[in-house]
Amino acid sequence: MILTIAAVILLTLLLQAVRSDLLFKLNKGSGHEVSSELPEATNALSDEEKSKLKTDSFVIVYDKANNYSVNIKQNAEQLLKSMKKNYRVVEQEQPFLSEGEAPSLVIIATPSLGKVKELDRVNSYATNGGTVFIATVPDPDEGLQRVYRKLGILELGTFMEASGVKFHTNVLIKQQGKAFTEDTLHNSFLRVKLDSRVKVHMTVDGTLPLMWEHKLGQGKYAIYNGTMLQEKVSRGVFAGAISMLLPDFMYPIMNAKIMYIDDFPAPFYGSAPIIQKEYGLDNDRFFKRVWWPDMIRIAEQYDMKYTGALIVTYHDQVKQPFDWAADGNQELLGMYGGDLLRMGGEIGLHGYNHQSLTLSAKTSQAFGYKVWTDPYDMVASIVAARDYVHSVFPGYELRSYVPPSNVLGREGRIALSEALPELSNVAALFNEDATHMSYVQEFKVTKDGEVELPRITSGYVMREYDNYLAVNVLTLKGYFSHFVHPDDVLSEERGQGMTWKQLYEGFEDLLEGLKQDFGWIRKMTSSEAAVEVKRHLVSEPIIERTDNGLNGYINGFTGEIHFILRTEHQSMHTEGCEISRIDSGVYLVKAQRERFSIEWKDTP
Repeated sequence: MILTIAAVILLTLLLQAVRSDLLFKLNKGSGHEVSSELPEATNALSDEEKSKLKTDSFVIVYDKANNYSVNIKQNAEQLLKSMKKNYRVVEQEQPFLSEGEAPSLVIIATPSLGKVKELDRVNSYATNGGTVFIATVPDPDEGLQRVYRKLGILELGTFMEASGVKFHTNVLIKQQGKAFTEDTLHNSFLRVKLDSRVKVHMTVDGTLPLMWEHKLGQGKYAIYNGTMLQEKVSRGVFAGAISMLLPDFMYPIMNAKIMYIDDFPAPFYGSAPIIQKEYGLDNDRFFKRVWWPDMIRIAEQYDMKYTGALIVTYHDQVKQPFDWAADGNQELLGMYGGDLLRMGGEIGLHGYNHQSLTLSAKTSQAFGYKVWTDPYDMVASIVAARDYVHSVFPGYELRSYVPPSNVLGREGRIALSEALPELSNVAALFNEDATHMSYVQEFKVTKDGEVELPRITSGYVMREYDNYLAVNVLTLKGYFSHFVHPDDVLSEERGQGMTWKQLYEGFEDLLEGLKQDFGWIRKMTSSEAAVEVKRHLVSEPIIERTDNGLNGYINGFTGEIHFILRTEHQSMHTEGCEISRIDSGVYLVKAQRERFSIEWKDTP
């Protein structure tokens, strides 16, 4: 009896301590002492001053009647928007190079070179110092016959199909010499024999040319002899190609890494055979005694902050009232949530339960979920989840939302904004998944000020396709966003039949690779990253080339902006920024003021 009373008193004291302000005093660096609003922006240039600067400009040529061409054009537009570069889009039948015009780069996004109205003028532009990038495997038409020697091709063969790519240069940052053999990385391409003077950047099977560049007079042609630049997964290759083709090329990035734990904190039920066999523990004890201490250890070792995506209960209720006092576990929330916050992490929301916020019966049933019939029930469930969190962490703001199964309907999106006015971001998926029902995002700020913050990859052990996707996004945006589930180890499919020890070792390998190749990326919670993404999106950086360097100007400046710089120069003098080398010929630039400059001190 005395022991029981003592245990109750101890639990009460623990909960009181967790619910006190002491926890938040310990919680420095969690992002919740930092406002989700940006400071007032300042401008480096007036409109008149901007108009006088000569900056990079791009032309995208495409075929509006060809879906493949349209896809490449849209991908090119998205990455140039991300790079904050000026561009214009023209149809292949239209004139686009007026006399004396010299854009920085012409992107040919149509396979039908013979239908490009100004193909001869394009050749003249390249010969006289311009750069042309053919971003598609070309059709063997009369246009290709006219230019194939200018592309560095000696002999044209037939179309082939093959999977896998190998990088012979660092088109993707830190990927030189690496190969990705995944079957889903598939290209249709032309078998060609190349001039020995071309510079090959990528091949299929290490031998078949996939991307190369060839000098022509004072300029150059480059070509991606494949079909993957139409896919979102390859935007980094597209961006890397552009940045390598133009001298001293600089573009802004987000510089953030986020690690989500979906379904956490959440109740753990039952007993899994794989856990019983290895540890002799039920699920609840395994996650408390083994999994969570391991996760804390690996976060400390690899410099990560966790964003937990909380669930109150796994009951499938979709009608109010929602009784968090009966369904929730405050002790569990206090323990796991307290650890998250003390580590500098964040408690985000996955849902009151694991029922995706959509009114679509087809979508809900595809995932085995109950169908919501009233948006007000969605609102009530979110409010109940918030009240549950406040019962342990008074006043804690739920700023991040992760949709269950990455599914979110329009009505659910509205319900979130209504129930959580403090919400700063929604984190779903960057790449379309196999169901084609997911909430797929681009980086943007919605009309109500919330940030669309797509997550890139998942799992303790990543497949090659996911590794390829990750380094593409890292190259384009300096952004890594990954998620795992506690119960991946319980799932034969998600756990790939591995034990927790094997999954942990795979997770460690993943993070070790990230640390080795991208150790410069800043760790953040989801809400911290949302602030940085918003800062990136509202800024308007302008890069001016000078005779001996670069001048940078940032309109909409609200704080430090980070850039990737590709250059052959190695000795530089800087004003208003810091530079560090992150790969061969690749530098991270931290602009600390709205005006900054880089002066070359050597001749490459």
